[in-house]
Amino acid sequence: MQPFANSYWTPDYITGLQNLQSHTYTSLHQLHDFRKLIFNYLKYFHSNSEYLSKTSNELASSDSFKGKVGEIPKYHSCIEIFKNEMMGESTTLLQLASNIDKFVLDDLTKYLKHHEPNIKKEFSRLEELYEEYIALSQKLEKSKSKYFDELRLRESSHDSAPVQQQEDEDDYDYSDDESYSEEDSQSSVRRDMSVDLQFPLHVGTVIFETMENFQVILAQLIAETPTVKRKIPIPGYKNDLFASESLCEVVNELRIEGMKPTRSNLEKFGQSLVSLKLLNPTNIFQKRFKSEGVWFEWSDLALHVSQIQNEFEPSTPIKQSTNPGRKVSSPSSKFMSDMAETTTRFNSMFNNVKSSLLKKNYEEVVSEIIDQYNEQILELQELVYLLQRGFSDLAQFLEKFESTKIQIIYTSSAKLSQIIQKFHLQQFNQIQACGRGIAELNKKQNYDHDLISHLNNSDTGILFPLAGETAFSPQSLKYQYDLYEDISSQVSSGQVINDCPLSLFSVSLIIHRLRQVIESHKDKDLKSIWLQPLDLQSAWKIKQNVTRIVSQCSPPLDESVKDQKVHIIDKVIEYFEDSKVDEAIMFFKSWLFELKDSIIPFTAFDSVTNLYNGEHSDTDLVKVLSSLPRCNLACLLSITEHLSVAFSLDIFQNYGISDELNENPAKNFSELTNVSKQLNNTDAIGSLPFVHFIMRPSSGKHKSGFKPPLDHYIQFLAELLKIETRAALFDKLIEHETKYKQKKESELKTGLQFKKVPIIETPSTRRESEPKSDIEEGLMTPTKQKHLDLKAPNPISTDAFTLRPFKTKSTPLPSPRSSPKHDLKENGDENRSRSSSVLGGSIDVHFD
Repeated sequence: MQPFANSYWTPDYITGLQNLQSHTYTSLHQLHDFRKLIFNYLKYFHSNSEYLSKTSNELASSDSFKGKVGEIPKYHSCIEIFKNEMMGESTTLLQLASNIDKFVLDDLTKYLKHHEPNIKKEFSRLEELYEEYIALSQKLEKSKSKYFDELRLRESSHDSAPVQQQEDEDDYDYSDDESYSEEDSQSSVRRDMSVDLQFPLHVGTVIFETMENFQVILAQLIAETPTVKRKIPIPGYKNDLFASESLCEVVNELRIEGMKPTRSNLEKFGQSLVSLKLLNPTNIFQKRFKSEGVWFEWSDLALHVSQIQNEFEPSTPIKQSTNPGRKVSSPSSKFMSDMAETTTRFNSMFNNVKSSLLKKNYEEVVSEIIDQYNEQILELQELVYLLQRGFSDLAQFLEKFESTKIQIIYTSSAKLSQIIQKFHLQQFNQIQACGRGIAELNKKQNYDHDLISHLNNSDTGILFPLAGETAFSPQSLKYQYDLYEDISSQVSSGQVINDCPLSLFSVSLIIHRLRQVIESHKDKDLKSIWLQPLDLQSAWKIKQNVTRIVSQCSPPLDESVKDQKVHIIDKVIEYFEDSKVDEAIMFFKSWLFELKDSIIPFTAFDSVTNLYNGEHSDTDLVKVLSSLPRCNLACLLSITEHLSVAFSLDIFQNYGISDELNENPAKNFSELTNVSKQLNNTDAIGSLPFVHFIMRPSSGKHKSGFKPPLDHYIQFLAELLKIETRAALFDKLIEHETKYKQKKESELKTGLQFKKVPIIETPSTRRESEPKSDIEEGLMTPTKQKHLDLKAPNPISTDAFTLRPFKTKSTPLPSPRSSPKHDLKENGDENRSRSSSVLGGSIDVHFD
């Protein structure tokens, strides 16, 4: 292979240098592009590392995947695995970027920073050497031309004859000598200019083909370059100065053809003007032109070249011939003639002396030119040597540079590939480990575990009936009948059925009648219907139909409130007798659910559930439930007896017929527990535990939601369904009913009113016929509690006895619940309390 040092030579040197410079700059650009490629890889991996780190930190700080210890779902582990994977990959990417920077990019960057400035500097030095070589060559050619010109002048001066003096001195015209002297001076200037300014003329990087082109540019430069006056005039120097910056700005504005507006080209252009002696520096030690900080003045030669019109035009006017004939006519004229002759001779002698002094010494001039030529040719040879040596050394260095460049590209590419390959292998291993961890978590049991955990952590509670005044509005506005009022306010079976057993006496009439309707369908599978979840749509449709029946029912107005209620209940029961048993059970469940207070009042909820927090005996449950109001306990036992019938459990054969209940246990407790689990199962959508229908906590206490203790519910219902527990509760109920009956009989016999629990007055408890004053009527508050007098001095009939409101304030308190008012009928139904009362319905006692 031919070496670089022998491959880029050209006859003019500069073409080869430019080719070498072009190829070298291309190599430098290739290295820069290769470095940019590596840097983009580094930036890509570093940016991904930052993004993954940011995402991982945001995920770690997020509250959506935080939880208490032991309650964190399994899928949080999936998120944690990916979070750790992102953190690990972020670290790996950061290490990858660091390795690329350390082992690949850093060496390439150092190599470029070290060699690129030196290469450009060496090219600039060789270009300057070549420019000096060209300038010195031009000077050498000028010296050669000047030498031959001086030789011709010397030969012509030796061959020319001396000029003879004219005989007629009077006719000698000295103005001709002066004119010819000026012409010789101008011709000498033109000769010098013709020697110095050879066209095509190189001024910097600009080439002027003709004198006219150069003259136009020079005239524009002189005219447009702003000048300043010297503060102190100096003899022999011009007063107009200009700065090099101003000249450079004018050159840029003129846009001279062939000149690029770079600082180097501007300085080359100005240096050529200095070399051509068109510019004179103000500092005699300043030999170089700089683009700033230097002051110059235009030379006489520059002004002359810019103003000369044509080299071949005559510079002096043609002497006009005059008539030499003159005549002397007087002494004065003769005196004047003598004076003129004397003056002429003096002038002739002065001119001869002047010409002798100013005569040119051609030998001396030729000798100086030869010496100058010899110095210039030595300098030229030195420049040629420096140029050749610099070109050769630079070519040899660039040969090594090109070899190293190629090697760097290959080795750096291999290093980069190895680093990235190692990273991807590490990344693949990490992803495989991550995949194995995810596969271990992706199991069905984890699905169920997380769903249960989510339900335990996020559920607020089971379905509750709506609370508020609008939820407890009566279905019949005219008769103020509310189907869902408290158990204590409803019509009991004992008020309707004659010779009613005590065990059935306080049972709500609607419960007793619905139970009869449901149990009349013995051919139906009542068990499966009871185990069905509460269908809200079906319950709503049934409730709509029942509400229409209640609102459209019109019992006689002259009947008592009790009879009106019985009449409405009969209409409702007739509807269910003509319907399917499914609708009757669905209404029964929704009716139990929407009662103002559950069968077991909310006041007893904590007492019942607390029994199952620790050990307890069967008598503890009997003790708690036996403290319930008679009507609530009677309804609870009626419902449990119905469940025993529906689920084929142990029942009392004589229930509803007599109070002699035969106890014949046949089912073991495990069967009862199984039935309890089925009734309290909540796996189906819309299903509610059965205990929730008959016992609910206070809705005000659990506004944020209520989670039922299902384990307690199962134990409670299983124990409640035991025939022994129900028998004990029936005994307590009959005992309470007997005492209450005895108390009422004693009241009727003595005419005394015993102390009663405070009752809540409702609109139906007032009599419209009772005369009241405006003040008394205003003082009555609809929800105000009233007490019966403890003493009755004069026994009066119970029919004539009424309650008298007591004053609480002097100002009446109006209330919309004070109207409408109804007549008080019989049996004291208007004074029955709601769930806050422990008293049941009144008992009619007849004496024989």
